[in-house]
Parts: sequence; C-alpha cells; structure tokens
Amino acid sequence: MHAANIMSTDVPFLNAESTLLDAVKTLSAEDCPIVPVVDKGHRVVGVISRAWLLKAVFHGSRTGENPAGLKKFILSIDAALVKRAADYIERDFLSAPPESTGDELLKIFLNTPGLDSVIVVDNRGRFLGAVTRR
Repeated sequence: MHAANIMSTDVPFLNAESTLLDAVKTLSAEDCPIVPVVDKGHRVVGVISRAWLLKAVFHGSRTGENPAGLKKFILSIDAALVKRAADYIERDFLSAPPESTGDELLKIFLNTPGLDSVIVVDNRGRFLGAVTRR
C-alpha cells in the first residue's frame, strides 16, 4: 500500500491569490484540518490550518508573532479578510511522495504529535492529494 493508493484527491486547495476570507470559508465548509496553497504551477507553497489562521488574524501578523490584539482585528476585519492567504501560510509542512509506503506514512504520523494530514506531492512539488489521520 502506497500514499497514491490511500490519499484523498478531492482535497480543497487555495491558489496564491486567494484571500483570508477564502481560507476561512474553505476551512469551515470542507471540515478539513489544513488547506494547501498552490502557485500557478500547482506546486504547494505552504498550508493554512485553522490554528495558524486564527493566530495570524487575531495577532495581526504574518507569522503569528507581535500580537496586535483583538480590538485592532475587529476594527480592521474587512481589511484583514481581503489579504492574500499566501502571505499567511505555514511554509514548514510535511509532505510525502506518492510512492511512500503505509509504514513510512505511519511513522510520520506517530512521530509528529497533533499532525492530521500529510500533503502528497510529486517530484516537482505539485499537489496531488492528502493522507489524513481519519
């Protein structure tokens, strides 16, 4: 059994020009733990998770650092939601090639507490799907 055989291919994704509002809608509607963000070549440039999105939006920072506070967010919610999602992505995410075995994927999940999904990419980094813990 390989990642290519067990991955979901109908995983929602965002393009680099998608907005934070698009990310919020996708994360809510699809009930997925993370959403890959791809460039024009369909290469994964990062992911947005619910936790990362909340941290970035409520702290008013691209990296989730330097908290600006909830009040500032509320005052600028319209401006925040039209910002590019690609500016708020986690660039450090786990991916695997489609040839990865079930044992290799199991080790990734067991060695990474809290990990819900592994993004499956081809040898050029193009998004193919995801393997989830569920």
